[in-house]
Amino acid sequence: MLFLGDIALVICTFGVGAIFLQYRHWKFFITHMGATGDLYTDELTQSQTRTARHGEGLLDALDVGAF
Repeated sequence: MLFLGDIALVICTFGVGAIFLQYRHWKFFITHMGATGDLYTDELTQSQTRTARHGEGLLDALDVGAF
């Protein structure tokens, strides 16, 4: 049904509607996505990885390269 709607959108708008196809596909995915299973909250923990306490690696993430 999504595919037929895409074709109709593109044909009826003479191709201008093609810019909305990516949003339509994203919305379809999000609407029909589901998650199942059990959540064990007592097994969730915070990471124990040691990292720098100042800037939290923001300089490396932005790849400034000045230092």
